[in-house]
Amino acid sequence: MSSSDYAGFWLRLVAFVIDAIVLSVVQLLLVIPLFDFFKTSRHRYWRDTTNDDNTVLDWISCYVSMINASHVILVVLTVLYFSFMESSRYQGTLGKLAMELKVISYHNTRLGFSTALWRNLAKLLSTLLVFAGFIMAAFTVRKQALHDKLAGTLVVKK
Repeated sequence: MSSSDYAGFWLRLVAFVIDAIVLSVVQLLLVIPLFDFFKTSRHRYWRDTTNDDNTVLDWISCYVSMINASHVILVVLTVLYFSFMESSRYQGTLGKLAMELKVISYHNTRLGFSTALWRNLAKLLSTLLVFAGFIMAAFTVRKQALHDKLAGTLVVKK
């Protein structure tokens, strides 16, 4: 493959932004019922208890729990979405499809689910490294991010 066949940093970033919009809509559809459940529980608890300092702390704790649950849902949803889509016959997420990109192994084959899952879990490491793992794609010969190198994958133009 020539270097022009690999998807660069900016193409991948645009694909990610498209995926982020899709995931945000799905997350809202999943999280709104969760917030309603916590809100109903909070109102029932608020009404059934006396108005002391512990009640206010419990109320704040309830909202913090909602936010934490929302973040967990987003991480799990994101990892599964990317893993399923990249190991599917499409070989890419909706954003990658829109940008005409696909994810392949070093042997130019479709990823298995376990490889795709490993690749997407490794993205968490790239994130923890202040996104340096993603920025690597702008500087490597085959335009690989850290998670691509760890999983033995490439992102190429169709």
